Amino acid sequence: MKAGMADRNGIRARGVRPVAVIRAGAVIIVLGALVVGVGVLQSRCSGTATLREPDPRATRPVLAGVLPGGAETLANPVGLAWDGSRLYVCESDAGRIAVFDAAGRRTGTIRVPVASGAATAYPAAICTSENRTIAVVDAAAQRVLVINADTMGEARVVREIGGSAGVGQPTAVASVGGRLYVADASDGTIKVFDDGDRPVSVLAQDLNPKLTFVTSMSASDGSLYVVDSNAGRVIEMDVDTGTFRAALETRFTLPRGVAVLTGGRIAVADAFGGRVAVFSGTRQTGALDAGSVPGAPFRSIRALAWDGQRGRLFVADAGSGRVAAIDVPRVWGIR
Repeated sequence: MKAGMADRNGIRARGVRPVAVIRAGAVIIVLGALVVGVGVLQSRCSGTATLREPDPRATRPVLAGVLPGGAETLANPVGLAWDGSRLYVCESDAGRIAVFDAAGRRTGTIRVPVASGAATAYPAAICTSENRTIAVVDAAAQRVLVINADTMGEARVVREIGGSAGVGQPTAVASVGGRLYVADASDGTIKVFDDGDRPVSVLAQDLNPKLTFVTSMSASDGSLYVVDSNAGRVIEMDVDTGTFRAALETRFTLPRGVAVLTGGRIAVADAFGGRVAVFSGTRQTGALDAGSVPGAPFRSIRALAWDGQRGRLFVADAGSGRVAAIDVPRVWGIR
């Protein structure tokens, strides 16, 4: 007891109260935790760049890198969208959207909410939309969710399109001129929405043969390119009226994604063919595959996204759980 009193008296004699010591220790612990937290955030959000910058001297396609870096893989990446600075990847088996910056650093994750009565969420297709939003097809609930693109963590849903809007089985989405295009496999049409609850127009109602199962759409210069996956075809239609214009000359076993590249070229993901076919007009003029782009994963290609500023094509490969970034020179594939 006397020794204890001596210790306490010694502390008081030096002008330091026991409570102050405890508080100081708590502050040190909190500061240490903050430092560790900041370090973790920096490693996740501002780590070493994964993707190399394009080589302006290149005349052939070049692999700029693969996402994610290291040994990590993505949970069944089947949808891609690029907004000019960020890449959004549907990790369908995890019910979430992975977000990467232009250098390939993972900057966040958006969790798709599970619908009432559904066991999980299944983001199967995605596009960037107006006012910093993304539109996501949730195949588990047969709905399209318009989500704030800047909110990480639990998704902030700003709009839902489903059965009440006349959409029975959404399979693909595209945003064109402020309107949202939704492919509906329940009736083989493409429904076009503005801000209202009902479609302002319905495309492809009279198309013969009818659309079967659309997995991707991309628009440019008044045309809408549509991947009719189960029919093994890619068609071009008028973006306003849905009038048939042309079909790409190649018949595919299982086409999945489409992207319009610089110079009017069209890229098509051929899942079973293990390649990305490139077209000029309706004629195939080139292909990206394991031979032309060594090191790129081409086991089961599901989606494409185009970064026009860098001339970079993102290719989602569900077979490897990765996304390849391939720089495609401006003049390559044009004849």
